[in-house]
Amino acid sequence: MRTIIEELRNEKKISLRAMAQDTGIHYTRIFRHEKRKETLFPKDVQRYADFFGVEPGEVADKDGFAKIAE
Repeated sequence: MRTIIEELRNEKKISLRAMAQDTGIHYTRIFRHEKRKETLFPKDVQRYADFFGVEPGEVADKDGFAKIAE
């Protein structure tokens, strides 16, 4: 089961550390978001949406976790 964050990151062929540098979100938090071990703060949802060029609703579910990729 992969999240949309992980799917989009893999499509861009970017490492966790490179994404952390570009988004300002620490790479361990990105990893925890990808594995649904930690909820996303609204500012993180917006950072991911801006980084990937998607709407915030595509990144997080109603419970604040990263959405599962289909």
